[in-house]
Amino acid sequence: MFAPEPVRSAAFADLRAGTAHDRAIDVSATGAAFAPDGRRLAVAGRNGEVLLLDAGGIAVRAAVTAHDGPAGPVSWSADGRMFVVGGSDGRVTVWDGRTGEPLGALAPAAPGVRTYPVFRPDGHTVMVVSTDGAVHTWDARPSEWVARACRIAASGC
Repeated sequence: MFAPEPVRSAAFADLRAGTAHDRAIDVSATGAAFAPDGRRLAVAGRNGEVLLLDAGGIAVRAAVTAHDGPAGPVSWSADGRMFVVGGSDGRVTVWDGRTGEPLGALAPAAPGVRTYPVFRPDGHTVMVVSTDGAVHTWDARPSEWVARACRIAASGC
């Protein structure tokens, strides 16, 4: 089975200026995706790291280890406000698409089960497929998280 070497640098091109350059990154990349507007790049790493770069390859914030084991794939919401990252630890992490701050995590699968999240076209529903054969959907809007927590706590907030 072929296993490609992880990427530790990325090439960035400025099409207006007609220039390109390589930029070292502090992550052994296993997956990456550009925001819908093309201004940010979310990178998932072999050691569970998640890094957000601007389009020039400069880190928006330092990499955060968010998964136990390899992270990825990455999927962005249609408006670029959030992105989600799957992992081999049964979890999906949710990130602020502008600052790269982690917003939370959920565990739709057991540890050791790989998750593959993707934002649906509505921009707030995330579908997660996992290697155990399960398919989950959830609403990624923070207001929905609060409402669900209130329902679980039976407090009505």
